[in-house]
Amino acid sequence: MLPVARERDFSTHSLSFLNVIISPNSRTLLRMYGFDNMPDLVTVKATRTSFFPGLVGKSASFQVPILQHPLSLGGAEFPSFGSIDVSAAIPMELLTPGVGFPRFLVEVRPNEQKLWALITVTNNTSQHVTAVTPQ
Repeated sequence: MLPVARERDFSTHSLSFLNVIISPNSRTLLRMYGFDNMPDLVTVKATRTSFFPGLVGKSASFQVPILQHPLSLGGAEFPSFGSIDVSAAIPMELLTPGVGFPRFLVEVRPNEQKLWALITVTNNTSQHVTAVTPQ
């Protein structure tokens, strides 16, 4: 079951997702929703947390556009939205397996509006979905 975001769940502070597993057997999608339904550019940072010599603490940052919902016509009836495949955005050198699949701390830094986000990890074989919410 996917979580429901309430107005109080949207934040202007960084959103942190702990222990996000990146596996070649799954798709890892970060979905971001902007409360004020305005276009925005959000910074996402993924930091390796699982053990592998020389890789723990290494990170990659990328910019993700948040687009205004086309049916809102300047109002905030719908949230703005942006998404990115986290596993595709992280450089290959950070994805070297250690003990098990690599784990990351994923941080989303809002820019102009309050955001809420979640990460979904979909198993490519079973199609089971795991939702990871901000901590």
